[in-house]
Amino acid sequence: HWRVRRLKRIARLNPSKSEVPLALRDGQAVFLPMERVGADGRYDASELWPISELWNGFTYFRRGDVVVAKITPCFENGKGACLEHLPTPIGFGSTEFHVIRPSKAIASAYLYRITTLSEFRRLGTNEMTGAAGQQRVPVEFIANFPIPIPPLPEQTAIVEYLDAQTAKLDAAIATARREIELLREYRERLIADVVTGKVDVRQVAA
Repeated sequence: HWRVRRLKRIARLNPSKSEVPLALRDGQAVFLPMERVGADGRYDASELWPISELWNGFTYFRRGDVVVAKITPCFENGKGACLEHLPTPIGFGSTEFHVIRPSKAIASAYLYRITTLSEFRRLGTNEMTGAAGQQRVPVEFIANFPIPIPPLPEQTAIVEYLDAQTAKLDAAIATARREIELLREYRERLIADVVTGKVDVRQVAA
């Protein structure tokens, strides 16, 4: 009962900022440079700028959109985010983002998960154009990428399951990293204690 559609059939790509109501243009908006967007879907939305200063020269998006880095190596590294919880109604960011606006047929969080697929990244990398070191994923690749579309309740269930499972994995990774750091600290302390004579190793040597 799942359908397969090209992404351009169920989402808008790089929408125009001309849709922003005049009443909003005098306020502030989140500014997202590339360095404030992670490869794990997290982003730092603490930086607010006057919209008048962001209007020209930056990529426009709004709450609920999905952003995907288009330049190498940010695309291959998975930089992107679902902006469901953007603290301001609209925002602006790096010109190296593609913006995907889901239709009512697809949930933002589910669409974001599609963009994290290794196949999406691999095929997108193969389609990059431009000079070495400045290659970018063309919008046509994203527009024509075929995606599976289950009913909305199943999309929500998929996202909730993935969130729960990845949270467990993230916790396990954090624990392992902390244990590695403690072992490094112990190793450094042990070396220091031995070479400064704080630990007597003559019996061990004998």
